[in-house]
Amino acid sequence: MRVPLTGAAAGRRLIVNADDFGLTLPITEGTIDAFERGILTSASFVATGDAFARAAQYAASHPDLDAGVHLMIVHSSPVLPPEETRSLVQEDGRFLPGYGEFMARYLSGGVRDQEVEAEWSAQIARLRGAGVRITHLDSHQHLHLVPGLFRIALRIARANGILAMRFPRVPTVLRRAERGSVRRSLEFLPLRLMEQSNLPHLNASGIRTPDRFFGFHSTGHLDQKALRSVLFGVPQGTSELVCHPGMGEPDPSPIVGWEYEWGAELEALTSPETRRIVDSQGIELTTFADLAALPV
Repeated sequence: MRVPLTGAAAGRRLIVNADDFGLTLPITEGTIDAFERGILTSASFVATGDAFARAAQYAASHPDLDAGVHLMIVHSSPVLPPEETRSLVQEDGRFLPGYGEFMARYLSGGVRDQEVEAEWSAQIARLRGAGVRITHLDSHQHLHLVPGLFRIALRIARANGILAMRFPRVPTVLRRAERGSVRRSLEFLPLRLMEQSNLPHLNASGIRTPDRFFGFHSTGHLDQKALRSVLFGVPQGTSELVCHPGMGEPDPSPIVGWEYEWGAELEALTSPETRRIVDSQGIELTTFADLAALPV
């Protein structure tokens, strides 16, 4: 369970957010375990996931789990019928497989903004219909940060009363304990460019975002060593740590190819050592809902 805000941390606040809640049953059960036994405070829903019903049922009955929407536009299928999302899907009616394929279509003018807005709105509506109170917004592979799509994300956030979102202000120095590859570091560079382009729109929106974002370089590999490094480096203000706990994916799962270490992340998030570090560093575990309620 999360530690409520008490003021004892002298302003060092950390949102620990699990992505992909509801994507598969092993990921969903691992997220629940990390919340109940560990330092997890928040989870972002995949409205198109195979385990959506289990995740939504749990969140609706556990309102202290901060619930966000993990907007999908690649990997999986849309909520809307394929005929309403033709510019977003392949011939089989599924989204494009990943960031590269999507960006190639987007930059060539093949993606219709109105279809993106309609699909993302439908994903939010599905969460609301399941009784989930949505406190924040982020996206799979950070695609809501693409400048044109970012303005859509801001618009639908305001339309749905969502007052906080992910805005990856990634520290520029790669922490040695995070197992980030050179390729992952290069993937960070577009985020920095998008951040600068999106800032004026974000500042005009009134939507709150964390001051720092951790876990990008160690995505899928946030083991005890990487988590320890992050916790010792949490600065003043509110930071977000993204994580991917799970029970491990069976071989037939289509996402085994991600090569994520879901079990190692779950172990790190629930370990007594992690709790001791949080306490010794005076870190307040907080949520996007608490962030939105902080005075401006």
